[in-house]
Amino acid sequence: MNAACARVGKPAYPAADGPSEGESRALGTECDSEALYYGIGRPADPVAARKCAFIELRKDELVLGGSTMLMMLYANGRGVVQDLELAVAIACGTDAAPAERVGRVKHLLNMKAGKDAGVFDICDDITSGLMMGYCAGLHERIDAVARNRRLDTVVAKLPIVARPAFAKLKAAADAYFEARESNEVDLSGTARAALVIEEGARLREAFVSSVEALVASPPRWRFAEADYRVADRALNEAYRRAIRAEALGTVTPDGIRRTQRAWLSYRDAWAVFGRALHPDVPAVGWKTWITRERTGMLAE
Repeated sequence: MNAACARVGKPAYPAADGPSEGESRALGTECDSEALYYGIGRPADPVAARKCAFIELRKDELVLGGSTMLMMLYANGRGVVQDLELAVAIACGTDAAPAERVGRVKHLLNMKAGKDAGVFDICDDITSGLMMGYCAGLHERIDAVARNRRLDTVVAKLPIVARPAFAKLKAAADAYFEARESNEVDLSGTARAALVIEEGARLREAFVSSVEALVASPPRWRFAEADYRVADRALNEAYRRAIRAEALGTVTPDGIRRTQRAWLSYRDAWAVFGRALHPDVPAVGWKTWITRERTGMLAE
């Protein structure tokens, strides 16, 4: 790798590939090459992504922007003439974990030699917990757009009488999910950002999927008061074990207590929304269903 980096030297960007003054003004100083490249919340536009990435070079180095975005654009020939030599030069000069830098340079050299016909991506060769977090954030940013679109679609189908209850449920859900991410995910390792993002994504995907299913048809389960008493006892037992257990990294009894308080509001909001959506299903049924879910989390 050292020989290859010495040969290509520092990146020499073609002046014509940068934005004109007018294009810079149109894109603005807060342009987002990541969103433009991947098509996050808008159609992908590799030409605009390239010009935006040049604007980002003038600011502090971005992990997912600026030179790293230009590396992908030149490597893949998207919005610019493919130039693997330039992509290698960029990879050699990026601030990255040594193993990641080596992996990217080798990846690009294999593409140049015709040994790899795939698409080069900044997240292909990650080895560090730090980069895991950035890539998890990128993937969640992409997924969140589609998930939020799904949620908007299903909310539009809600009966008018259920919409105020859903707004309160959504607020309670956001508070609970944030508490869960902050308090019940171990943040002591280098992969902490990725773990938090992945847990939040899992919770939000499950929430949207549940709302979609319940708007489409009533729940198949039918729980009685006796079922709720059993579920509540199991929850209390799991909760007591969790707060008495030895701390797992940054997960502490106080953090679990804070999350549990947020969850109680979430549980009650589900019961109100469920009754507004399907009045024939008693509140105790909704509480039993959501209580069983929380008991499984505490058992972890």
